[in-house]
Amino acid sequence: DKYISNLSIEQISEYSSLLDMKLKDNVALRAKDILNEITKTYIKQGIESKAKSSEAALSFIDKQLEYMSKRLNKSASSIERYKEKNNAVDMGTKANLAATKIAEYESKELELQTEINILTNVQRYINKNENLSGLTIGAINFADKNLGTLITKLQDMIRQRNDLLTDFTELHPEVQKLTKNITKMKKSLKIALETNLSQLHQRKKAFINMVAKYNNMLRNLPSKENKLANLNRPFDVNQKIYEYLLKKRAETAILKSSTVSHARILDAATENPIPIRPKRTMIMILGIIFGIIVGILIAFLREYMIYTIKNAEEVEKLTSVPIYGVIPLKKNKLTRNISAETFRTVRTNLQFLPGENSNQIISITSSVSGEGKTTIVAALGEILAHGDKKVIALDVDLRKASLHEIFKLKNDIGMSNYLTFQNSLEEVIKATDVPGFDIITTGSLPPNPSELILSSAFTSLLYLLRKRYDYIIIDTPPAGLVTDAVIVMNYSDISLVVVRAEYTRKEFIKNIDRLAKEHTGIRMGIILNGTKIGAQYGYGYGSSYAYGYGNEKYYKNR
Repeated sequence: DKYISNLSIEQISEYSSLLDMKLKDNVALRAKDILNEITKTYIKQGIESKAKSSEAALSFIDKQLEYMSKRLNKSASSIERYKEKNNAVDMGTKANLAATKIAEYESKELELQTEINILTNVQRYINKNENLSGLTIGAINFADKNLGTLITKLQDMIRQRNDLLTDFTELHPEVQKLTKNITKMKKSLKIALETNLSQLHQRKKAFINMVAKYNNMLRNLPSKENKLANLNRPFDVNQKIYEYLLKKRAETAILKSSTVSHARILDAATENPIPIRPKRTMIMILGIIFGIIVGILIAFLREYMIYTIKNAEEVEKLTSVPIYGVIPLKKNKLTRNISAETFRTVRTNLQFLPGENSNQIISITSSVSGEGKTTIVAALGEILAHGDKKVIALDVDLRKASLHEIFKLKNDIGMSNYLTFQNSLEEVIKATDVPGFDIITTGSLPPNPSELILSSAFTSLLYLLRKRYDYIIIDTPPAGLVTDAVIVMNYSDISLVVVRAEYTRKEFIKNIDRLAKEHTGIRMGIILNGTKIGAQYGYGYGSSYAYGYGNEKYYKNR
């Protein structure tokens, strides 16, 4: 079972009687020894199978010889006792002739009856069994030599059909052809058997008539001679049968001793010094091809199955809006330093934008909450304030206040109170720990935030703050959820959209691009937040992303 799956036996050609045997194994010497042993065992079993028929015939003949020997001795004793009692030494010529002929014809009659019995058994076996592989004719000598030939051919055809059925079904052309030939051969064999049996019965009838004729002749002889002739007759018959059995036994013994297998070894198995497996060249070629295919599939999966952006390169593919800064994750001291430097880069980008005096109001929004919009508002305000600028941050996210929590300020009064004329500007402005950086928090959350932003009080607020501060940073609600952010963008000199790596969906980046094309009066930029340090993430210290004023793709036809 272990080695059979690696063993192959094939004909050298379609009509050839030569078989080519191969065995694949990781030990060449073991494969050679197994193949040689298989061929030796096959030839040995072939000889043993043929010898079984001769052994069965010898066993039958020995039993018959023992039985006939007893009958012959009994007949001889009867004749001897009769001659001693009746002083009958010789019979007349006529009686002797009659007794001899009777013995001869009875012996032939017995031989015919034996062949009739054999043919009858063969006929009965053929009528009852479809498969004739169990039919053994051994050393039987039929009167009609064609019978043995027909039986042998029929067995060969049935064996070929059974071999084909191990690989094919009954509908295979070769199987159907052999089935038809077997049917025809059986009909021919049955006709031949019936003809031979008919002829044998006629010959037996003739011998019976001849025995009866000579028996009548003996009845006319004197009683003593007749009695002696009757005693000699079974003796002669038994003697001829005994001699016949001795002859057959000698023939069968010779046949058994000369039994050889029809198969022989032409070339013994040899070792293959060169391994046929594994095919290293093929494995390398397939490995390269498979690697290319897998790489392409992974690229397609990353492109079409990953819905969020990962780095700045992906952002640049989806939109022409320039990137003003790439903020890394703050995990350790190194990334905190890089983050601070990145905000300085954003500050520089803002300072070098065209029309420096008109870049005072900066609105910052995002697609959804959780992208770091408010944190960037606070950090950008601190960086601008450190540059000896007066900065104020307005929290106009009137649905969810959060800017005051960063600076740990109270949110009792703020933007909503001022816009509804409940408090003055001086009352709602709150100073932070950073010199030059003030904040106006949301105050109590109103039920109509969009209407408050659209009011003239909000535009008046921006007008007043322009005179008092260098930069006004507006923390707007997420643009992907409400329209407040788009309203604030129209009041701003520049609008920065915060997107977060591995969080913001690619679809929103496309929406930013569409918004920039539809609202050509709004100057827009992107800040990529939460990127991981490393070249594969498109970020490195001293980032080379283009400043807003240098992005020709964005400013073309504007």
